[in-house]
Amino acid sequence: MDLFSGRWVPSQHLRIFDWYNAGVFSTLPAWIRRYPSHLSNLSDLRINVKNLQEEDLRVLGMLPSLRILGLCSTHQTERLLVIGADAFHCLATFIVHLTPPAQIIFGQGVLPRAEEVGFSFGVRLAKDEGNDDFDSGLGNLLSLQRAFLRICCGGVTVGVARKAEAVLRHQVDVHPNHPEATISTGQSIPQDADEDQLL
Repeated sequence: MDLFSGRWVPSQHLRIFDWYNAGVFSTLPAWIRRYPSHLSNLSDLRINVKNLQEEDLRVLGMLPSLRILGLCSTHQTERLLVIGADAFHCLATFIVHLTPPAQIIFGQGVLPRAEEVGFSFGVRLAKDEGNDDFDSGLGNLLSLQRAFLRICCGGVTVGVARKAEAVLRHQVDVHPNHPEATISTGQSIPQDADEDQLL
C-alpha cells in the first residue's frame, strides 16, 4: 500500500490522516519521513505499516501538533522500541499494536501530555531480552489517565504469564494518577492450570 508514498507531498494544512483500516504501508511513508516540518498542522495520524522502526518513532515524535497517534505493524521485526523524552510533546493519545509484539519502553519524561496509552506487551520477548521485571515504564507517563494493555503470553509458562500480568497491573495500581486500565491476555488461563504449563 504505497499510494501515498514516493512523490506525494501533503498539503501544509493536513490535520487528519486516517488510513488505519484502508491498507498497510510497507514502511513509514516517505512524505512523513522527508517532510516532518511540512506537517506542522497534522494532529491526528492513524496508519498501518509492515514494520515499525525506532527511527520512525523519532520522526513521528518531531511532528509539533500531533495529539493522536494510532500505529499498527503487521510484520514487526524490531524487538525493542524505546520512546525517548525528546519526542511527542503534544501527544494525548498513543496507541501502538505490533505483530508480533515488541517491547515498548517509555523513558523518563516521555509523552508528558499523554492521557491515553495502549500497546501490546510480549512476555516471551521481554524475558528473552533480560527484562525479567517486565518494566514498561508506565510510571514515567505523568499525565496517564487510561491504559489499554494486551499481554501476549505465547511461548512462556503459566507462572511467567501470571507474574507478568501481576507486575503490569501493579505498575498501573501504583501510578499516582490511578488511571483506568483494561488489561487483557491473548488467551485465558484456567485457574487450576499448572504453573509450569507452556502457553
